[in-house]
Amino acid sequence: MQKREAREGLDRDMTLPTTLQQLYGMEVFELSPTELEAFRQKTRPVYNKWASEIGVELVPAVTPAAVDHVIE
Repeated sequence: MQKREAREGLDRDMTLPTTLQQLYGMEVFELSPTELEAFRQKTRPVYNKWASEIGVELVPAVTPAAVDHVIE
């Protein structure tokens, strides 16, 4: 997604999923708590790999959009 489009969407009080749906016609799925936990477990090795390569303190800095929408 282009930065300008993302900023415009967020400026209009639109969430990222709403922006993706309206601007790009994407289908967005919301995970149940059980599905979310399974997703976290399956993606943990990727998180750990990058944490070891770039440092655990930088991982949240490069993943804020993903973290915001996966945690909530």
